[in-house]
Amino acid sequence: RAAIIEELLRAGQIERSKGKIRSTELGRTVAASVSPQLASPELTGEWEARLADMRALGDEDAFVVDAAGYASSLVSDAFGRESELRARFGAAGRHVVCKCPRCGREVVRTGADGKGAVVRCSSVTTRRNESGAWEDAGGCGLKVWAKVAGVTLTDEQIAAAIAGERVKVDGIKPKDPSKKSYSRFMTLDASAEDGSGCCKWVYGEFANAPAKPGTGERGGKPFGGRAWAK
Repeated sequence: RAAIIEELLRAGQIERSKGKIRSTELGRTVAASVSPQLASPELTGEWEARLADMRALGDEDAFVVDAAGYASSLVSDAFGRESELRARFGAAGRHVVCKCPRCGREVVRTGADGKGAVVRCSSVTTRRNESGAWEDAGGCGLKVWAKVAGVTLTDEQIAAAIAGERVKVDGIKPKDPSKKSYSRFMTLDASAEDGSGCCKWVYGEFANAPAKPGTGERGGKPFGGRAWAK
């Protein structure tokens, strides 16, 4: 069950909120797109009986073939109701942030209300490796953390950073709770990756630092090379 929960979290179909797990709009769309029969007690009973027969007769291949065929029919049925589902839910939990500078595909944000933790190129696909960890399976590889120093960035900020611009991030909270929040300029190093495979966020100068006397230049302390993974 824990593995299933993590997979649903990664897919943006559920989210953690105040210690609880709840479905996202995307998850509710997925649930509505499959046949009600999938969650019926009758189907559960039928499959339990099939599993018992399989254990007795050792006919595993037939069961796998039937299960794959049933899964395929569910997907076909959902595609057949695409217009109905789009009218009901729209582009649930997914919207376009910008065009990918690497391959030209759409860079999308997924999750509840499109506030996913990771913004990625729609060409990127993932899979589990032999150790059970997720890894990229294809695509150009462009992925960006949407939350930096505890601040969730807007689509406009992320799009600007992907385009190579410097963005101002407001509301960064210091470790000392008695101090006021501050702003800082950040850039995205798209040529480097952090340990998670996302592009590195690099800190620049403080945005609200006083100007240097006699220069008119911003006096922020540079902080190059640091990347935030979350």
